[in-house]
Amino acid sequence: MTDKRLADRRPSGWEKRLIHARTYLLLALSLGAACGTPSRSSQPGAGNGSFPRTVRAGEMEVGIPRKPERIVSLTPSNDEILCALVDEKRIAGLSKFSGDAATSYVADAARRINVFVDRNSEQVISLRPDLVLAARYTKVDLKGLLAETNTPLIVTTDFRNFADIEANVRLIGLAVGEEDRAESVIGEMRRKLDAARSRLRPESEALRALYLASGNFSAGSETSIHEILTAAGLKNAAAEAGIKGHVKLASEQIMQINPDVILIASGYERDRGFRQALENDAQLSAVRAVKEKRIVEVQARGVLTVSHHAADAVDALVEAVNRLQMNKGGK
Repeated sequence: MTDKRLADRRPSGWEKRLIHARTYLLLALSLGAACGTPSRSSQPGAGNGSFPRTVRAGEMEVGIPRKPERIVSLTPSNDEILCALVDEKRIAGLSKFSGDAATSYVADAARRINVFVDRNSEQVISLRPDLVLAARYTKVDLKGLLAETNTPLIVTTDFRNFADIEANVRLIGLAVGEEDRAESVIGEMRRKLDAARSRLRPESEALRALYLASGNFSAGSETSIHEILTAAGLKNAAAEAGIKGHVKLASEQIMQINPDVILIASGYERDRGFRQALENDAQLSAVRAVKEKRIVEVQARGVLTVSHHAADAVDALVEAVNRLQMNKGGK
Protein backbone atom coordinates (compact mmCIF):
# COMPACT_ATOMS: atom_id res chain seq x y z
CA MET A 1 0.00 0.00 0.00
CA THR A 2 1.17 3.53 -0.74
CA ASP A 3 0.17 6.58 3.19
CA LYS A 4 -1.16 6.95 3.88
CA ARG A 5 -0.56 11.41 0.89
CA LEU A 6 0.69 10.15 -3.63
CA ALA A 7 2.89 9.50 -10.24
CA ASP A 8 4.72 11.41 -12.58
CA ARG A 9 4.41 13.77 -15.38
CA ARG A 10 6.24 15.73 -13.27
CA PRO A 11 3.72 15.74 -10.46
CA SER A 12 3.41 18.45 -7.91
CA GLY A 13 4.51 17.85 -4.35
CA TRP A 14 0.95 17.04 -3.33
CA GLU A 15 0.51 14.57 -6.19
CA LYS A 16 3.69 12.79 -5.23
CA ARG A 17 2.32 12.51 -1.74
CA LEU A 18 -1.01 11.29 -3.09
CA ILE A 19 0.51 8.80 -5.49
CA HIS A 20 2.99 7.38 -3.03
CA ALA A 21 0.78 7.69 -0.15
CA ARG A 22 1.18 8.06 1.82
CA THR A 23 2.76 10.99 0.10
CA TYR A 24 4.00 12.12 2.57
CA LEU A 25 8.67 12.21 3.63
CA LEU A 26 12.97 8.56 1.30
CA LEU A 27 14.88 8.09 4.36
CA ALA A 28 15.78 4.47 3.71
CA LEU A 29 17.19 5.49 0.36
CA SER A 30 19.08 8.49 1.69
CA LEU A 31 20.29 6.37 4.57
CA GLY A 32 21.28 3.55 2.24
CA ALA A 33 19.48 1.15 4.55
CA ALA A 34 17.09 -1.65 3.71
CA CYS A 35 14.67 -1.64 6.59
CA GLY A 36 11.64 -3.90 6.61
CA THR A 37 8.49 -4.47 8.56
CA PRO A 38 9.00 -7.70 10.49
CA SER A 39 6.51 -10.02 12.02
CA ARG A 40 6.37 -10.36 15.77
CA SER A 41 8.20 -13.69 15.78
CA SER A 42 11.22 -12.28 13.93
CA GLN A 43 12.26 -9.97 16.76
CA PRO A 44 15.48 -10.81 18.65
CA GLY A 45 14.63 -11.24 22.32
CA ALA A 46 12.06 -8.45 22.50
CA GLY A 47 8.39 -8.56 23.35
CA ASN A 48 8.35 -9.20 27.10
CA GLY A 49 7.74 -5.54 27.92
CA SER A 50 11.23 -4.91 29.23
CA PHE A 51 13.93 -2.49 28.13
CA PRO A 52 16.61 -2.24 26.88
CA ARG A 53 15.57 -4.17 23.82
CA THR A 54 16.69 -4.70 20.26
CA VAL A 55 14.16 -4.28 17.48
CA ARG A 56 14.81 -5.72 14.05
CA ALA A 57 13.68 -3.64 11.09
CA GLY A 58 14.58 -5.54 7.95
CA GLU A 59 18.32 -6.13 8.00
CA MET A 60 18.93 -3.57 10.73
CA GLU A 61 18.83 -4.18 14.45
CA VAL A 62 17.99 -1.05 16.42
CA GLY A 63 18.87 -0.84 20.10
CA ILE A 64 16.36 0.98 22.28
CA PRO A 65 17.79 1.52 25.77
CA ARG A 66 14.60 2.53 27.59
CA LYS A 67 10.89 2.90 26.99
CA PRO A 68 10.62 5.97 24.72
CA GLU A 69 9.01 9.07 26.22
CA ARG A 70 9.91 11.67 23.54
CA ILE A 71 8.91 10.13 20.23
CA VAL A 72 9.04 12.00 16.93
CA SER A 73 7.15 10.78 13.86
CA LEU A 74 8.05 12.13 10.41
CA THR A 75 5.28 10.62 8.25
CA PRO A 76 1.48 10.59 8.28
CA SER A 77 1.10 6.81 8.47
CA ASN A 78 3.43 6.62 11.45
CA ASP A 79 1.65 9.60 13.01
CA GLU A 80 -1.61 7.68 12.91
CA ILE A 81 -0.13 4.46 14.25
CA LEU A 82 1.79 6.22 17.00
CA CYS A 83 -1.25 8.14 18.23
CA ALA A 84 -3.14 4.86 18.52
CA LEU A 85 -0.41 3.26 20.62
CA VAL A 86 0.85 5.81 23.14
CA ASP A 87 -0.34 8.62 25.35
CA GLU A 88 0.03 12.02 23.71
CA LYS A 89 2.46 13.15 26.42
CA ARG A 90 4.98 10.65 25.02
CA ILE A 91 4.91 12.31 21.58
CA ALA A 92 7.44 15.12 21.05
CA GLY A 93 6.42 15.88 17.47
CA LEU A 94 4.38 14.72 14.48
CA SER A 95 4.75 15.29 10.75
CA LYS A 96 3.75 18.64 9.29
CA PHE A 97 0.80 16.93 7.56
CA SER A 98 -0.76 15.63 10.76
CA GLY A 99 -2.76 18.73 11.68
CA ASP A 100 -4.88 18.77 8.51
CA ALA A 101 -8.15 16.90 9.08
CA ALA A 102 -8.59 16.54 5.32
CA THR A 103 -5.54 14.31 5.11
CA SER A 104 -4.97 13.00 8.63
CA TYR A 105 -7.01 10.88 11.01
CA VAL A 106 -5.14 12.32 14.01
CA ALA A 107 -5.59 16.04 13.36
CA ASP A 108 -7.22 16.68 16.75
CA ALA A 109 -4.39 14.99 18.64
CA ALA A 110 -1.81 16.73 16.45
CA ARG A 111 -3.25 20.12 17.31
CA ARG A 112 -3.11 19.33 21.01
CA ILE A 113 0.52 18.22 20.72
CA ASN A 114 1.16 21.26 18.50
CA VAL A 115 4.68 20.37 17.40
CA PHE A 116 4.88 19.84 13.65
CA VAL A 117 8.09 18.51 12.13
CA ASP A 118 9.15 19.51 8.64
CA ARG A 119 11.97 17.97 6.59
CA ASN A 120 14.62 19.54 8.78
CA SER A 121 17.09 17.32 10.60
CA GLU A 122 18.18 20.11 12.95
CA GLN A 123 14.58 20.61 14.03
CA VAL A 124 14.22 16.90 14.77
CA ILE A 125 17.36 16.87 16.90
CA SER A 126 16.28 20.01 18.74
CA LEU A 127 13.26 18.12 20.07
CA ARG A 128 15.63 15.77 21.94
CA PRO A 129 13.81 12.60 20.79
CA ASP A 130 14.53 9.21 22.28
CA LEU A 131 12.95 7.51 19.25
CA VAL A 132 12.38 8.70 15.67
CA LEU A 133 9.89 7.03 13.32
CA ALA A 134 10.43 7.48 9.59
CA ALA A 135 9.51 5.79 6.31
CA ARG A 136 11.54 4.81 3.28
CA TYR A 137 10.19 7.83 1.39
CA THR A 138 11.18 10.32 4.10
CA LYS A 139 13.41 12.86 2.35
CA VAL A 140 15.54 13.96 5.24
CA ASP A 141 19.09 12.88 6.06
CA LEU A 142 19.11 12.02 9.73
CA LYS A 143 21.47 9.09 9.96
CA GLY A 144 24.56 11.02 10.94
CA LEU A 145 22.91 13.34 13.41
CA LEU A 146 20.94 10.55 15.07
CA ALA A 147 24.08 8.44 15.34
CA GLU A 148 25.89 11.31 17.05
CA THR A 149 23.12 11.60 19.64
CA ASN A 150 22.56 7.83 19.95
CA THR A 151 18.92 8.28 18.99
CA PRO A 152 17.16 5.11 17.79
CA LEU A 153 15.61 5.30 14.32
CA ILE A 154 12.85 2.95 13.13
CA VAL A 155 12.01 2.97 9.40
CA THR A 156 8.87 1.45 7.90
CA THR A 157 9.19 0.43 4.27
CA ASP A 158 6.20 -1.49 2.97
CA PHE A 159 2.67 -0.06 2.58
CA ARG A 160 0.96 -2.05 -0.16
CA ASN A 161 -1.57 -4.15 1.74
CA PHE A 162 -3.18 -4.84 5.09
CA ALA A 163 -0.48 -7.38 5.99
CA ASP A 164 2.08 -4.58 5.63
CA ILE A 165 -0.04 -2.32 7.84
CA GLU A 166 -0.24 -4.99 10.52
CA ALA A 167 3.52 -5.49 10.36
CA ASN A 168 4.10 -1.74 10.74
CA VAL A 169 1.76 -1.52 13.72
CA ARG A 170 3.60 -4.41 15.38
CA LEU A 171 7.00 -2.92 14.59
CA ILE A 172 6.13 0.45 16.08
CA GLY A 173 4.33 -1.19 18.99
CA LEU A 174 7.47 -3.13 19.81
CA ALA A 175 9.67 -0.05 19.51
CA VAL A 176 7.52 1.99 21.91
CA GLY A 177 6.88 -0.86 24.35
CA GLU A 178 3.17 -1.25 23.56
CA GLU A 179 2.91 -4.72 22.02
CA ASP A 180 -0.46 -5.55 23.56
CA ARG A 181 -1.94 -2.27 22.40
CA ALA A 182 -0.61 -2.96 18.91
CA GLU A 183 -2.45 -6.27 18.83
CA SER A 184 -5.63 -4.52 19.97
CA VAL A 185 -5.32 -1.98 17.15
CA ILE A 186 -4.86 -4.78 14.62
CA GLY A 187 -7.84 -6.69 16.02
CA GLU A 188 -10.03 -3.60 15.81
CA MET A 189 -8.93 -2.98 12.22
CA ARG A 190 -9.88 -6.53 11.27
CA ARG A 191 -13.28 -6.21 12.93
CA LYS A 192 -13.97 -2.96 11.09
CA LEU A 193 -13.03 -4.55 7.77
CA ASP A 194 -15.33 -7.51 8.34
CA ALA A 195 -18.19 -5.27 9.43
CA ALA A 196 -17.81 -2.91 6.48
CA ARG A 197 -17.66 -5.72 3.94
CA SER A 198 -20.80 -7.31 5.39
CA ARG A 199 -22.72 -4.07 4.86
CA LEU A 200 -22.10 -3.81 1.12
CA ARG A 201 -25.38 -4.22 -0.75
CA PRO A 202 -25.40 -7.50 -2.74
CA GLU A 203 -26.01 -5.72 -6.06
CA SER A 204 -22.78 -3.75 -5.55
CA GLU A 205 -20.45 -6.73 -5.32
CA ALA A 206 -19.84 -6.97 -9.06
CA LEU A 207 -19.20 -3.25 -9.54
CA ARG A 208 -15.95 -2.31 -11.27
CA ALA A 209 -14.53 0.78 -9.59
CA LEU A 210 -11.80 3.07 -10.93
CA TYR A 211 -9.93 5.41 -8.62
CA LEU A 212 -9.03 8.76 -10.14
CA ALA A 213 -7.18 11.73 -8.69
CA SER A 214 -6.62 15.18 -10.12
CA GLY A 215 -4.73 14.84 -13.40
CA ASN A 216 -6.37 11.44 -13.97
CA PHE A 217 -3.89 9.53 -11.85
CA SER A 218 -5.14 6.08 -10.95
CA ALA A 219 -4.11 3.06 -8.87
CA GLY A 220 -3.82 -0.49 -10.11
CA SER A 221 -2.73 -3.62 -8.31
CA GLU A 222 -0.04 -3.53 -5.60
CA THR A 223 -1.36 -0.29 -4.15
CA SER A 224 -3.18 0.65 -0.97
CA ILE A 225 -6.17 1.84 -2.97
CA HIS A 226 -6.44 -1.57 -4.62
CA GLU A 227 -6.59 -3.07 -1.14
CA ILE A 228 -9.27 -0.62 -0.04
CA LEU A 229 -11.42 -1.27 -3.12
CA THR A 230 -11.21 -5.05 -2.87
CA ALA A 231 -11.68 -5.06 0.90
CA ALA A 232 -14.92 -3.17 0.31
CA GLY A 233 -16.07 -5.94 -2.02
CA LEU A 234 -15.57 -4.02 -5.25
CA LYS A 235 -13.43 -4.86 -8.26
CA ASN A 236 -10.50 -2.61 -9.11
CA ALA A 237 -11.11 -1.81 -12.77
CA ALA A 238 -7.56 -0.53 -13.23
CA ALA A 239 -6.07 -3.76 -11.90
CA GLU A 240 -8.39 -5.78 -14.14
CA ALA A 241 -7.00 -3.78 -17.06
CA GLY A 242 -3.50 -4.94 -16.13
CA ILE A 243 -2.35 -1.72 -14.48
CA LYS A 244 0.13 -1.99 -11.61
CA GLY A 245 1.05 0.75 -9.21
CA HIS A 246 0.11 4.42 -9.64
CA VAL A 247 -0.15 5.72 -13.20
CA LYS A 248 -1.55 8.65 -15.15
CA LEU A 249 -4.34 7.54 -17.49
CA ALA A 250 -5.16 9.08 -20.84
CA SER A 251 -8.82 9.77 -21.50
CA GLU A 252 -8.79 6.98 -24.07
CA GLN A 253 -7.68 4.50 -21.38
CA ILE A 254 -10.47 5.58 -19.06
CA MET A 255 -12.95 5.14 -21.89
CA GLN A 256 -11.59 1.67 -22.62
CA ILE A 257 -11.73 0.63 -18.96
CA ASN A 258 -15.30 2.01 -18.81
CA PRO A 259 -15.83 1.56 -15.04
CA ASP A 260 -19.20 1.19 -13.35
CA VAL A 261 -18.09 3.55 -10.57
CA ILE A 262 -15.39 6.20 -10.26
CA LEU A 263 -13.89 6.84 -6.83
CA ILE A 264 -12.44 10.27 -6.07
CA ALA A 265 -11.19 12.05 -2.97
CA SER A 266 -12.71 15.16 -1.46
CA GLY A 267 -11.73 17.80 1.05
CA TYR A 268 -8.17 18.51 -0.02
CA GLU A 269 -7.35 21.67 -1.96
CA ARG A 270 -6.29 19.80 -5.09
CA ASP A 271 -9.58 17.87 -5.09
CA ARG A 272 -11.61 21.03 -5.56
CA GLY A 273 -13.51 21.02 -8.84
CA PHE A 274 -12.29 17.58 -9.92
CA ARG A 275 -15.73 15.99 -9.87
CA GLN A 276 -17.11 18.79 -12.04
CA ALA A 277 -14.17 18.43 -14.40
CA LEU A 278 -14.94 14.73 -14.86
CA GLU A 279 -18.65 15.34 -15.36
CA ASN A 280 -18.00 18.08 -17.91
CA ASP A 281 -15.27 16.27 -19.86
CA ALA A 282 -16.76 15.67 -23.31
CA GLN A 283 -14.34 12.80 -23.99
CA LEU A 284 -15.53 10.96 -20.90
CA SER A 285 -19.24 11.55 -21.41
CA ALA A 286 -19.74 8.03 -22.76
CA VAL A 287 -17.99 6.37 -19.81
CA ARG A 288 -20.61 4.45 -17.84
CA ALA A 289 -19.72 5.92 -14.46
CA VAL A 290 -19.84 9.48 -15.82
CA LYS A 291 -22.95 9.01 -17.95
CA GLU A 292 -24.88 7.44 -15.05
CA LYS A 293 -23.42 9.86 -12.48
CA ARG A 294 -21.82 7.06 -10.51
CA ILE A 295 -18.98 9.08 -9.00
CA VAL A 296 -18.43 8.45 -5.30
CA GLU A 297 -16.34 10.55 -2.96
CA VAL A 298 -14.47 9.71 0.23
CA GLN A 299 -12.39 12.08 2.31
CA ALA A 300 -8.87 12.54 1.03
CA ARG A 301 -7.40 11.03 4.19
CA GLY A 302 -9.17 7.77 3.30
CA VAL A 303 -7.31 7.34 0.02
CA LEU A 304 -4.05 8.62 1.48
CA THR A 305 -3.78 6.55 4.63
CA VAL A 306 -1.55 3.50 4.90
CA SER A 307 -2.21 2.97 8.58
CA HIS A 308 -4.88 0.92 10.36
CA HIS A 309 -7.28 3.73 9.46
CA ALA A 310 -7.51 2.15 6.00
CA ALA A 311 -10.31 0.15 7.60
CA ASP A 312 -12.17 3.43 8.18
CA ALA A 313 -11.65 4.26 4.52
CA VAL A 314 -13.19 0.91 3.54
CA ASP A 315 -16.16 1.65 5.78
CA ALA A 316 -16.62 5.10 4.21
CA LEU A 317 -16.39 3.64 0.71
CA VAL A 318 -19.02 0.99 1.43
CA GLU A 319 -21.32 3.66 2.83
CA ALA A 320 -20.83 5.87 -0.25
CA VAL A 321 -21.46 3.01 -2.69
CA ASN A 322 -24.55 1.86 -0.78
CA ARG A 323 -25.90 5.40 -0.82
CA LEU A 324 -25.26 5.62 -4.55
CA GLN A 325 -27.11 2.36 -5.13
CA MET A 326 -30.06 3.48 -2.99
CA ASN A 327 -30.27 6.75 -4.91
CA LYS A 328 -30.29 4.77 -8.14
CA GLY A 329 -33.05 2.52 -6.90
CA GLY A 330 -30.68 -0.37 -6.37
CA LYS A 331 -29.90 -0.63 -10.05
